[in-house]
Amino acid sequence: MLRVILKLDGEQVLGTECVIGYLHRGVEKIAENRTYTMFNPYVDRMDYVAAVSNGLGYCEAVENFSTLKPRRARNTFANSH
Repeated sequence: MLRVILKLDGEQVLGTECVIGYLHRGVEKIAENRTYTMFNPYVDRMDYVAAVSNGLGYCEAVENFSTLKPRRARNTFANSH
């Protein structure tokens, strides 16, 4: 999301300040009623500029403080030939 702050003198624009990634949808409140797996899609929507980075950070944080070891994806394409 792009937020533009304008400095105005009447109808004349004197300057601008652009803020990228300003987005608030109350994700903390949404997370209160979700499991870690159910909340994962919301992490991508928190910041459209760095969605993949947010998802990676969230998943790694959940893996690190969890006692469960995650199953990693197998390369099924290599095994199919």
